[in-house]
Amino acid sequence: MKKNGEKNEKKFASGDKNALSVSERLKAATEGLIYISEIDAPFTIFESSDEKKILAEMEKEEEVSEVEFKKFFERLTRKRDWFGEREIARAKKFLDLQKLIEESLTDLKVFRIGRVKIKIVIVGRGADGQLIGLETRSIET
Repeated sequence: MKKNGEKNEKKFASGDKNALSVSERLKAATEGLIYISEIDAPFTIFESSDEKKILAEMEKEEEVSEVEFKKFFERLTRKRDWFGEREIARAKKFLDLQKLIEESLTDLKVFRIGRVKIKIVIVGRGADGQLIGLETRSIET
């Protein structure tokens, strides 16, 4: 018996018009997934055709830095000797998310916006040129 995710992935791969959109697949991939820092923050998904609006929001902040995509995910996907089942499952979920993003989007960028209270934005372009991304938060004191 196949799980829903497997069925939907197969539909997407075969080109079925009823297949899930990239945003829907990202939402499913991040369900229950949290970014751990001094707070545990969920991910939200966004789409935008207005690149200028996203850039304007970043320009308002004092500190914006870009992180290399693979480097950002490296810390989240690396398994360590002390990991229990929960940590191993979370690392696998982040690895699956990374692969989904790499397969679905181009021009991948990761931005850290702000200082101490940091907004993390992972963004790329869908096949139609639309910006699609994920956003989470981090607190680092």
